[in-house]
Amino acid sequence: MPYCPNCGKEVSPDAKFCPSCGHNLSAVSTSAPQVQPVRQEPTPEKELDDIRNDPFLRKFQLIEPSPDLPFKLQEGEVILMAIKPKKKVIAKFAFSTFIAAIILVIFLVIPFVSVLATSTSGPAGAKQTLLVLVGVFVGIVLLIIVVGVIYGYLAYNKYRYWITNHRTIGKRGVIGYSFDSMPLENVADVIVSRGILDRILGLATIYIQPIGGSGFMVPVRGIGMNRYTGSNSFIGLDPSATPEIQQLIFHLRDIRKKQTGRIL
Repeated sequence: MPYCPNCGKEVSPDAKFCPSCGHNLSAVSTSAPQVQPVRQEPTPEKELDDIRNDPFLRKFQLIEPSPDLPFKLQEGEVILMAIKPKKKVIAKFAFSTFIAAIILVIFLVIPFVSVLATSTSGPAGAKQTLLVLVGVFVGIVLLIIVVGVIYGYLAYNKYRYWITNHRTIGKRGVIGYSFDSMPLENVADVIVSRGILDRILGLATIYIQPIGGSGFMVPVRGIGMNRYTGSNSFIGLDPSATPEIQQLIFHLRDIRKKQTGRIL
């Protein structure tokens, strides 16, 4: 036995109106329910077609992944650019340690030596103590610089960057290594930076800033100061190559947002 949808009272199967509340039982809604379209994930074939048919991306030859590629490609992911920093990045690391050594000398070594020299009895003893301490601390400074050069050389052999149709990837390290991977749809900005040291050495740095990233000054891996926290940084680049890298990331980001439905 059916029931009235308005008051819940039992009604006759052939009744057109509810005898209790008078509700019209023959009224049938003609409006169809709204169905939200389900976004389909792009297939690998569709992603490759988007690259091959794109006028800007045609000039980039897809890079065949080497057997020793240190990360696994996702389904439908291809490499469009593999970047190695310029060898001058070794000097950047070495210069950073040199600056640290100079700061150490100015604020720690010189005051310490002065106190010890003045506390030594007699002019000859003070002079001898001063020469010994200066020699020791100069040796320490030179050792720091040598360590910086070795550190820079090891880092140069480890630092690598890749741009795929899914993400940007940075490999960094000295003895071990780590990866920074950022999905393209999360990229908020791509910033080209050239500080004083970069301009002297003929280098440039790209900071790939994520959505919600900040611009505070924080130390980064002994290379100086990074103004963009949470960013995926490409250090030691050829300045002439940075405009194309920047444009490629922006272009791939827009394609990826359309594919994944991420419009923010």
